[in-house]
Amino acid sequence: MKCTHTADNLELKYEAAKATLTFGATEPPAPGLPAFHTKFHFEPGAKFDSFLHFHVSHAEYLYCEKGSIRVTIGAVVRIVGPEDGQLEIPAWTPHQRETLETNKETIVWERTDPNDGQKELFFRNLMSLINDYKGSLPFLQTFKIFSDYDNYPGKHAGVAGYRSVYKEYTPKRLLKS
Repeated sequence: MKCTHTADNLELKYEAAKATLTFGATEPPAPGLPAFHTKFHFEPGAKFDSFLHFHVSHAEYLYCEKGSIRVTIGAVVRIVGPEDGQLEIPAWTPHQRETLETNKETIVWERTDPNDGQKELFFRNLMSLINDYKGSLPFLQTFKIFSDYDNYPGKHAGVAGYRSVYKEYTPKRLLKS
């Protein structure tokens, strides 16, 4: 498979979701908030669903700067906008976020604690592969990335030759020797 080189891009188009991801964003998105690591800019009518998942070793924080999204944290489902401030999602907590497909743009910021680069590795490689595969990744490839970064099953995908990190998508500073 030919991989499109996206490793040196600070922004990454996620064509299937009508979104742009910006990495390394360090300015706080609102007064009183800390710096966030990833910005999702969804165009009007965008469709994005993170699907229900959890993280073992990372707490996740979300802030919806513009528009609104549906967020599930544990058993609680709610519509979230800028007025709701930062949401904390502790490690091991099942969660999901979805765009509402409105005619407005939506901006969502995300960060993790610890900020060890794994979230960027996950999004850069997953979204770049989705773009290169025109929206339809092989099942084992998807599981390989999720199992290495989001704790989904799929440890055997590596046997089939799938990886979770591709040098074409990953900045050199995030590559491990």
